Amino acid sequence: MGMRLGKRGKYYFVEFERNVRRSFKSLIGQHVTNRDVAEKLFNEIKKKQLYKKIGQIDSKNSLTISDFIETYTTDPTRTRQDGEGISPHTIRADKLAFRLLKDAIGDLNLNAINEKEIKDFMITTSCRVKPASLNNYLAHIRAGLNWAKDEGHIKRVPRIKLVNLKKGKVDP
Repeated sequence: MGMRLGKRGKYYFVEFERNVRRSFKSLIGQHVTNRDVAEKLFNEIKKKQLYKKIGQIDSKNSLTISDFIETYTTDPTRTRQDGEGISPHTIRADKLAFRLLKDAIGDLNLNAINEKEIKDFMITTSCRVKPASLNNYLAHIRAGLNWAKDEGHIKRVPRIKLVNLKKGKVDP
């Protein structure tokens, strides 16, 4: 099943696959009640999904986020600065952060992750968690992407700006 535009009550949503729906509020930060606006946004989302698929085809040798989670969290050479092994709590937090990233932007190749994808993740996740938790997830994602760059899995790490805790929301 492909993506489709739907309406529940007076609000429109996008259904990505069976029973996986996102309201426009969680995608763009506001409810959409106008059919024309909903169709325009839906077409933009379809284009974005197509560009992601093209990016995955172009970089076949790159790891997807799912593959990266397994590689990153099971690497025995990862150690702390004092030479000790990584804590199980850190590994669990790494898995959670990248799983949330995958849920927000899709199972992209690591090379396809850019500042726009990180911003989409921040907007999607900020609706569900506190700003401090979002910063924690972003820190784990940044560390993971830096590790991927050091290991040669990606060419560059996107800039990841943390949430301003005084304001309590994502800066545009």
